[in-house]
This record gives sequence, structure tokens and C-alpha cells, in this order.
Amino acid sequence: FSRLDRKITLVFLERYPTPEKAAAASLEDLRKFFQEQGYSQQWKVTFIYESLQQPSLRAPKELEEVHQTIVLSLVPVIRSLRDEIEKLANEIGKEFKHNPAHEIFSSLPTGELTAARLNGELGSDGTRYPTREYVQTAAGTAPVTRRSGKTILIFFRWQCNKHLRAAFQDLARESVKQCTWARQYFAEQMR
Repeated sequence: FSRLDRKITLVFLERYPTPEKAAAASLEDLRKFFQEQGYSQQWKVTFIYESLQQPSLRAPKELEEVHQTIVLSLVPVIRSLRDEIEKLANEIGKEFKHNPAHEIFSSLPTGELTAARLNGELGSDGTRYPTREYVQTAAGTAPVTRRSGKTILIFFRWQCNKHLRAAFQDLARESVKQCTWARQYFAEQMR
């Protein structure tokens, strides 16, 4: 599964709280389970089944019950945290709509949270970053260049606003999903 906090992951862990229990499920059991959950990626069920059948390190028998107890006690905690994070994200989205810069940042090919995050990191003081080079340097997306004679060395910029960098990375990632030009540019860079 792509993330631990996904609904399908948590339901799976409740049904199969140990690797041994998951491996004991038949392909038909898994198909039925995923169908009951409305899992849209049915093509993955065979892959999941085959992965569970692969040899792997197993916990000693006496620890299996302890691991099961731990997993079953953590699932509701993760579910609760996920729900609270979702509520907070919705609240941020609602509040951001009242922000004077909402229209500008919401025009970007990204979700409300990333737009709000970028607004928070860049701030409302237009003189803070007078040029795009200042923004790139602050975000760590501009490389560090050292020259000596004919030699030019280019390094990754480690010293920067890591939160701003992460916000721009999220924007870039989401742009690739939503914008044709960004997808094309990304494909060209990957060649």
C-alpha cells in the first residue's frame, strides 16, 4: 500500500495483523476482502498475494502475539491521527480562503494546502524577496557555484529555508500531475 494511513491499509492490518496471518490468506480470501472494501486497484491483489507468499524473516512464535497486539492497538491511533490531520487541513483551507493572497496562490497548479504553505513561507512582504533569484537562493533551488580560473564547480545548496524548499518541491510535484507543460518539461529533464 502506498501509505500507512490509508483506509485500506488500516483495514488490512486489522484483518491481518501479522505477516503470518496475511500469508495464510488464500488468493480468493484476498480478492473477496479487497472487493468488500471497494478497493479500486483489483489488479494489485495477485501481486499482493504473491508478495505475501515470498520467504521473509519471521518473528519467533512467542513474539507473534505481542506484535499482533501492538498492531491492533496502533491502528485506531493512526486512524484518529489521520482524521484529526484531515480536519486541520480542512480548517487551513477554509481560513486560507480569507487570506488577501488567496487568489494569487490558488491560481497555482496545486492544492489549497500547498498554496497556503507557499503563502506562509513567502509571506506578504513583497520586499523580502525582491527577485526570483532571491527566492531560489532562499529555497535552496539555486546551486552554489565556485569558480577558480577556468574551473567551475557546482554544488547543491544545503543552507536554505528547508520548509520553503519542501513547499516548492510539493508545487513542482503537483504541477507535473496537473499541467501538460510541466509534465513535458519533467519528461525532457528525465531523458
